[in-house]
Amino acid sequence: MMHGKRNRRDRSQKKSRQKSPWILLGLIVFWSLAIGFGIAVALGTNRPVYSQSPEQMSFLKSVDPVPEGVGFARDVYVDRCGECHIALPTEILPTESWRSILQELPQHYNTTTRQIISPEIILMWNYIQLFSRTYGDSDDPPFRIDDSRYFRALHPKVNFQQIQTANTCTTCHDRASEFNFRSLREGI
Repeated sequence: MMHGKRNRRDRSQKKSRQKSPWILLGLIVFWSLAIGFGIAVALGTNRPVYSQSPEQMSFLKSVDPVPEGVGFARDVYVDRCGECHIALPTEILPTESWRSILQELPQHYNTTTRQIISPEIILMWNYIQLFSRTYGDSDDPPFRIDDSRYFRALHPKVNFQQIQTANTCTTCHDRASEFNFRSLREGI
């Protein structure tokens, strides 16, 4: 009799040991889902801080539509470049020029900019690649607005009196600071 009780006890202990890996696995899955949900909620409710007002940002989203999933990349581009100067439409310079500009950061046209973290650069590059065009010439691609054939093609009747920079866009484009280059000042 004694021997039979011991076997039952051994079997019940063996069964409880067999269940523990499943319980542990269940706890790990539950914990992972809880952490993932918490991160998703945290990322979904935290909005990035922009230098523009919310009104400007809502207008920005309506000027030139971008494919779903690229809007945030465009916003990062506009925000980071707009810290120091007007963020240019990426079509103004060829992709090859933008690649060099991003690779040289934090050096930017003989100025040291604040450090932009790698994920932001990747987002900006994804947006720039989509909307810039390839250069296709054997000559070096332009790095100045004045040297861009595309810029000249968009402004065929404009007689520029000075060297063009990112900040001189506001001379004619009154809403350039909102990334709206379609709007022109009255009388132009």
